[in-house]
Amino acid sequence: MEDENSQDNERAMTEAHTASADGPHDESRRRFGKAGLAVGSAIILTVASRPVLANTVCKTPSGFISGNLSQHGNPPLSQGLTPDYWKNRYGYSDAWPSPYQCGTLKGTTHNSWDSWKNDGTRVSSVFSCARSCSQYAGYLVTSYNRKTGATTTKVEPYSLMQVLWLGSKDTYQFGAHMCAALLNAQRGWTGCLTVQAVKDMWNECDQKGYYEPTAGVKWYPQDCVDYLKSTMS
Repeated sequence: MEDENSQDNERAMTEAHTASADGPHDESRRRFGKAGLAVGSAIILTVASRPVLANTVCKTPSGFISGNLSQHGNPPLSQGLTPDYWKNRYGYSDAWPSPYQCGTLKGTTHNSWDSWKNDGTRVSSVFSCARSCSQYAGYLVTSYNRKTGATTTKVEPYSLMQVLWLGSKDTYQFGAHMCAALLNAQRGWTGCLTVQAVKDMWNECDQKGYYEPTAGVKWYPQDCVDYLKSTMS
């Protein structure tokens, strides 16, 4: 297991990277619910101007909406890292925080989701993928039986690592950021965002199509990604 000094060195060498979608918000989708509109512009400016540091102020989803303007004392810090960090950690036992497993590389290169076997932790074992997030449940695999001439198709479940590598197949990079947030929380790097809170955010998005950080405020997938980025450097 890596000791504290090696983790610090590793983190210092990690480039900050923000994975984001190219397209603008769909005008038919509200960025925040009416209750959050009054502070929406201030929140966006805060995220956009956030310095790229190893330690950033960590806010809960509800605190992110309010800006924690009334908070006293030293705010909690976040040391969360991006999807790019986690998708490039593999090959040794402590690459990911237990119990999550990164899985096995098929060959010697890793440049897409299909470069990985799905023998790591499966997305569906952590998150609900029944409705709005069903695209993360798995992928179709077709096989041909030469002897019988029959063709069969089945669904193979995605692993967390495969979702981190989905790229353009992952709308708004929602899946990648949720997986990174899960690993950050499990590592203990985001005191404001627990593993259960990450699961709740995903599962509510799956069931409703949006997440409600507080009553009357709706965060759609891209809004969730905007918030998760604020916990990462």
